[in-house]
Amino acid sequence: MLQNHQLLLDYCQKFYGYGSWNSKDWFIGMEEGGKGSASESAIQRRLELWQERGCKDSEIAPEFYEKLGYATQWFGSKPKLQSTWRQLIRVLLHSKKAQVTNDLVRAYQAQKWGRYECEAAIFEMFALPVGNSQAWPYPDFTDAPFLKSRETYTNQLFDFRVNYLREKILCHQPERVIFYGTSYKNRFEKIIQSAFMTTDENGLYKTNFGKTDCFLIFHPTKKGITNAYFENVGRFISNRR
Repeated sequence: MLQNHQLLLDYCQKFYGYGSWNSKDWFIGMEEGGKGSASESAIQRRLELWQERGCKDSEIAPEFYEKLGYATQWFGSKPKLQSTWRQLIRVLLHSKKAQVTNDLVRAYQAQKWGRYECEAAIFEMFALPVGNSQAWPYPDFTDAPFLKSRETYTNQLFDFRVNYLREKILCHQPERVIFYGTSYKNRFEKIIQSAFMTTDENGLYKTNFGKTDCFLIFHPTKKGITNAYFENVGRFISNRR
């Protein structure tokens, strides 16, 4: 059982993802996924590592994952393309009008993605990883009251994390924030205090928050979505650079 409830709460409040807040482009999703990421041993190691590395609100993905001891196949000389990241990278590269191939996406993931020097950062609405949106394994290995259900967890942390992300956008003024997962539209709108509007591109929404252009796109793992959709999203964004 995970007994350090304060460390759990600190992590849930204060950890947001990978890369630099100073990046020009931010991608914001709902939470990390990944098979095996929400097991008791994986969460225990994640908490220990996060504490050892200084309880930072944003980490360096390849370093963090290497020390976690799983998901290291996403980095290195010949990484496996990660199902969510590969399409976010595709959007980013097309927004720069690059000639995008799988090899280019793979090289970008291996050499730049999730690092402080990367032009794009990856943040999450919630900190704890969950294998899929229907799962909630945490009561199996902790009796922390705020983790007894997904609803309890969401209710306790939502306002804190929304306010933190909003203040970070206002402070750092990224050029673009790209939210992904249209089913979470209402939650994302709480961060930017603005309603997303439809565009000429199906499944792409846009609004502004101060000087920052904000977009909402389909989740990269949504069934039936092809590379062409993310290519078109990137081209749409490129016309607004």
